[in-house]
Amino acid sequence: DMSSASGLAMDGRNVYVTDEKGAVHALDRYSGSSIWKQDKLYMRDVTGPAIRRGLVVVADGEGMVHFLSREDGAFSSRLATGGSPIQMAPRELESNFLVQNQKGELIAIEVQ
Repeated sequence: DMSSASGLAMDGRNVYVTDEKGAVHALDRYSGSSIWKQDKLYMRDVTGPAIRRGLVVVADGEGMVHFLSREDGAFSSRLATGGSPIQMAPRELESNFLVQNQKGELIAIEVQ
C-alpha cells in the first residue's frame, strides 16, 4: 500500500511513483511487486517522475532535479536550479526535460 498525489510514469517494464513522504518507487508493471525504492529524498516535496534514456527524473521543493537510474534507483546526478521550489513533475521533450520553478522560470535540461 502507498499513497501518492504527485502522479506516476510508466515504461514497458515498470511503473514509477513518488509517495507522500518523497520516496520514489519502481513497481513491476504487471505484478505490482517492488523493484526498488529510493528513500533519500524524504520530506523534500518531491514531484512525480518522468522517464528518459534509462533515467527516472524527479524534482523537489528545494529546487533540485534528481536523476535516478531506472535499473536500481541509485542517484545518477543532481542539478540545482536556483533554490526556488519545483512543484510539478518534469516534462519530457524530444531530448530534454523541462521544469518550471515557483518563480515561473522555465529550465530546459538536456540529457546525454
